[in-house]
Amino acid sequence: MGVGLVGTAQRRSVGAHLSVAEEASRDQPDLAWDALGSAATVAYQSGTPASRQAVSRTLGLLEREGPPASALDVNVLRLWIRASADPAGRRNQLLQDLRTITGSAIEEPSLWRVASAAWLLDESDLAVRLLQDAMQRLRAPGARGTSGGTLTVLGWAYIDTGRWDEALDVAAEAASMAEGNLMELLAASADAITATVLALRADSGAARRHAARALGARSWAQRAQAELRAAGVTVAGPAGEPDALRELTPQQRQIVRLASAGLTDREIGDRLFLSPRTVSSHLYRSYPKLGMASRHQLRDVVARAEGR
Repeated sequence: MGVGLVGTAQRRSVGAHLSVAEEASRDQPDLAWDALGSAATVAYQSGTPASRQAVSRTLGLLEREGPPASALDVNVLRLWIRASADPAGRRNQLLQDLRTITGSAIEEPSLWRVASAAWLLDESDLAVRLLQDAMQRLRAPGARGTSGGTLTVLGWAYIDTGRWDEALDVAAEAASMAEGNLMELLAASADAITATVLALRADSGAARRHAARALGARSWAQRAQAELRAAGVTVAGPAGEPDALRELTPQQRQIVRLASAGLTDREIGDRLFLSPRTVSSHLYRSYPKLGMASRHQLRDVVARAEGR
């Protein structure tokens, strides 16, 4: 029930931001775009298709009104909003937009959004570089310090790229920041990152301890459980979990089904016009959602999900 209540709260938060965006679209476009950027963040975290679809519809409204006359970086906001709403379906176009944006200097307020969009698009190495740049700017003399959101995304990007020691360092910094500022969700994220690395290193006892703390923040429960199951640590989950395949994006479902039929990454890539690295990255991101640890489990997991 707790996860359901959090989901309801997230949907209300998305709705509140979207209402602001729609009402301000004509007379206060800066406010409207900023509100939609916030709605996109919450919609992505909620994982609900309806929220992401609502974000896409509101983006269409703002684009029909035209860009604001101010210096607001609409291209960066548009990239983040689209990547949050549908990273798989628009990936090729979004990658072109990402390359255009990263080909020029990026101001610090926009840097974390560009980096986060890169991470959502499976460009983990680029995400790490951008996030490291963002952290250096935040830590510079006279700057405002550290961003919890940047630390969180950087931690997961480090895990994606196999940089486990650096992921633990970032998690420790995030945990310290959370403790000093009473930031429960940041603390949960730090514990989830730490637990995942420990589980990948087969330190299941320590991983369970961090997992228990992460699961205490209910809005992170589903992600933490999935990440830890994929790393081989057993944790209790909520009763009545939905069909696992519904948690995947349409492209992830397509890749998972082909992989479960025995196709290699290169064969899947040839069929879907993707690189083998992109196929591998999609599979890696799908395993936690499916509650599994390796490719050889795919056939049984897909068969159960589809009632075969």
